[in-house]
Amino acid sequence: MGLSPSRFGWSFLLAWVFCVFYLGTIDCRFLIEPALHSKSLPFLTQLIVSGLPVFASIATIGYAIATEPRMGEIADRPRMRVVSPLIASIGTIAYFLPLPDSTWALPVFIAASMATGIGSGFMWLLWGSFYSRIPQDHTEVLAPASAAIAALLTLASSAMSGWVGIAFVASFPIISGMSLE
Repeated sequence: MGLSPSRFGWSFLLAWVFCVFYLGTIDCRFLIEPALHSKSLPFLTQLIVSGLPVFASIATIGYAIATEPRMGEIADRPRMRVVSPLIASIGTIAYFLPLPDSTWALPVFIAASMATGIGSGFMWLLWGSFYSRIPQDHTEVLAPASAAIAALLTLASSAMSGWVGIAFVASFPIISGMSLE
């Protein structure tokens, strides 16, 4: 297995999460209504809208753990290494689709949030499985190095705008998934 460059694929998942969910590099709330940026919506509504992708990710992880005794481990399904990153990337791009009118904004936002949440949830499980199988000394190198690479990728994404930045960030889950064994 070794410390080949492909082992640093977790850094792309980390960078994607930072860009999409935490740093506001990709701020999806504007899709629904400009009112989301104001304080006119109830706190619970703002929380649900802001947290939908994260809630979907947590629910996906919970579902996978609950069904593991019956369905087996996610990492034992090679297709998940392709499907999960693809779903996350498509969801990322969907946040920015030009819409014919605002009536599509909420359904597209919900679909994109579910896709990014479900895709990333399965990817966290896949990377967790990877790290559980490698020697501890490799983990001690890969984890902090991946975090440093993720920081550089996040910094690079902040220098981009428009579709170039979106495509750059949307490629992160795919690159991460291609790095899984």
